[in-house]
Parts: sequence; structure tokens; C-alpha cells
Amino acid sequence: FQAVIIQTLLRFVFRAQVVDREVLYAASAAYLLLGALFVSAFGLVETLTYANTGQHAFIDSQVATGESFPWQHFVYYSYVTLTTLGYGDILPVTMWARSLVSLEAVIGVLYVTVIMARLVGLYAAGDVASE
Repeated sequence: FQAVIIQTLLRFVFRAQVVDREVLYAASAAYLLLGALFVSAFGLVETLTYANTGQHAFIDSQVATGESFPWQHFVYYSYVTLTTLGYGDILPVTMWARSLVSLEAVIGVLYVTVIMARLVGLYAAGDVASE
């Protein structure tokens, strides 16, 4: 469901001819929803890994061994990864977790690069047209 909303928002952003408030809101909402989508994905990987192996897919310095992994930690971790901030207090330890984290980091960097280039290009084109 989140992926469909993200796709719809991005389609709106890329089809826009002028950068206005709605386009900026749509681009911002899509970015935040990307983080939320990865929260769900991290939770799924953690749940499946723990159910099948008894091991956590992520190590958190604040969660004792054997305790369940609070979903709020995935919210924090997802946005730290999406922005490539990376404090290092939560670590992916399985192949699936590492792959997912790498994917989110790459998407976060490319999103900012591509979307910002699109919005700046549209804004500059609007400035030239108004002169």
C-alpha cells in the first residue's frame, strides 16, 4: 500500500511542469513514506529471521540479547539509514538485513539527488520563462 502511494506521489512530482507548494509537499511525503516502507521491511526481516533461527537480524546496543526488538527502533534506524546519517548503534547482521539496509541508503541518496535535480530544473525553467 505504501509503495503505491509513493509511486503516485512521485508520478505527480515528475509530471509537474511548475514547482509549487503541492509538488514540494508530494516530494517530501514520498521521501518520508520511503522511510516508513523500510520500517515495515526491517520488521519483516527481523521477525522472519528470529522465527526461523532464534537470532536477531539486527543488533541494537540498547536491546539485551533474547529480548524482542521494539518497532520504534526500526523507525529510528530507517530514517538514520535513509539520510545516510549512520550512528552505528544498530547494526544489520544477516545477509538479508545488510542488503535491505544498503538498498535503503542508496535509494535515500539517489532520491535526494534525482528529485532535487528535477525540482531545481523546473524552478530554474520557471525563472527563465518569467524574465
